[in-house]
Amino acid sequence: MRYLAIALLGLAWAQSPLYPPNPYQVAFEAAYDRHPTLPRGVLEAWAYTQSRFMPLVPQDPSCVGLPQGWGLFGWIADGKGFFPRKPTPCSQAFWPT
Repeated sequence: MRYLAIALLGLAWAQSPLYPPNPYQVAFEAAYDRHPTLPRGVLEAWAYTQSRFMPLVPQDPSCVGLPQGWGLFGWIADGKGFFPRKPTPCSQAFWPT
């Protein structure tokens, strides 16, 4: 009887939602409707990995001056030499200008 109860609890836990709540789903759906070539799930994946769906607010600069990301996607406004904007040979091969 105890094993049955443990098995049922395990199955109930396994069926619970695994994804965090996403308060921006309506905005993401609107972006997907506006840009149909954008693969579904890309915006959610990017936002979750950068900010866990909690917009970043820049704080005091780090001791080495590394720029901090801001917003839902962790945008970096000015790379300050840490993140150059010049195209690399790899990016030119895939996205010619």
